[in-house]
Amino acid sequence: MLLPALNQARSRGYTASCVSRLKQIGAADAFYTSDYGYFCPAAEKMAGSGLKAWNAVRATSPYLDYTREGYLTPYLMRGGLTQESMGSIASNVFFCPEPSLKPCWDGQDVTSASASGYGANPSIHGFALPTSMGPMTIAATMIKDSKVKKPSAIVSFGDAAGKDGGTSSWGTLSSFTLCWSIIAGNTHFRHASRANIAWADGHVSSEEAGLLRSCEIGRTYRIGSLGSTDSDLRLYDPEYSDGDEAPSHQ
Repeated sequence: MLLPALNQARSRGYTASCVSRLKQIGAADAFYTSDYGYFCPAAEKMAGSGLKAWNAVRATSPYLDYTREGYLTPYLMRGGLTQESMGSIASNVFFCPEPSLKPCWDGQDVTSASASGYGANPSIHGFALPTSMGPMTIAATMIKDSKVKKPSAIVSFGDAAGKDGGTSSWGTLSSFTLCWSIIAGNTHFRHASRANIAWADGHVSSEEAGLLRSCEIGRTYRIGSLGSTDSDLRLYDPEYSDGDEAPSHQ
């Protein structure tokens, strides 16, 4: 009788730690937005090594070096920078602490990790491109916070897994991976069948799945979307307009 209760308590602890880390990430993004006038970029350019991402620097694609500074790193305290990824989970704010992710990280080093379990929404965190404005980088795909009409109902960061492409079906469970972006189709409901989400206004909540992928990976690992269909983008795309109100969330 005690073991299930203990497991549930541990699970709640991991969920609470994940919520805390996403709150810190959301707050860091707010500081970045205040400093630069735009949400932080998901990454610098769409491909290439040695380029900044929101949480690290790209090593050999698609791997990330978490010992180097991404766009939000200067606003956050980091730990575990010289440890393997599994050791970093306990102290590095960019890593989701959920232990079920162990198969994705086991044996990886933080200098070349597949991802951290958290993704940035590319609909508001676009790609930074060099401009003629000196050291400043701005991209047409990046947007200002004032352009998000309902920031309390648009995903900014959150639990993510699967392919960054999102909606195409995967083949086998061996292709299950973490990823650096969160979109409709790769939101990961890993915390007692819920996903922790940092919204564009900075608040964090734990959300149920609106849709789980029908493939084996989606069913096994509970990967899907907050919306009821793959094309329901109201909680992901700030420019989505079909005349409907965005779904409510807790």
